[in-house]
Amino acid sequence: MLIDLDLTGVDISGKRGGFEPLPHGKYNAMVDAAEVVPTQAGGKMLSLKCKVLDGEHMNRVVFWRLNIQNDSKKAQEIAYVDLAILLKNIGLSPDFFSDPQTLIGKPFEMGLKITPAKGDWPAKNEVNFTEPAKNQPPVAPMTGRPTPPLTATVAAPPWG
Repeated sequence: MLIDLDLTGVDISGKRGGFEPLPHGKYNAMVDAAEVVPTQAGGKMLSLKCKVLDGEHMNRVVFWRLNIQNDSKKAQEIAYVDLAILLKNIGLSPDFFSDPQTLIGKPFEMGLKITPAKGDWPAKNEVNFTEPAKNQPPVAPMTGRPTPPLTATVAAPPWG
């Protein structure tokens, strides 16, 4: 299928919003996707796609990878501590974790730093802490009586 587009006059001098790291700082964010993936060394990594929720960098994405099964006990320990803190900050129990999907959609504050470019690898963001979400709209308290669940209605018997 061919298309006819006249791109004459399209300004291509501006930024397109590429993959440059976000500035060092704190961002309101949430996990947008989460999955456990294998590492090249045969371990397991919890891969989190975090989305910035507001401000100048709204909707930008930061990938956060936690080495949950790794030959390096130090790397694994760092991942466990970071995950336990994240769970606590989004209101989940840090005692037991089994389903990465439970992380999705819960706001938190994410601290970012920039890891400089090294060799063929470009500079990138690194999550260096999380905190409970700030500046989030409060949840309205429930008032009145809760609505009872719907139940099946039973028809009156034909004899009366």
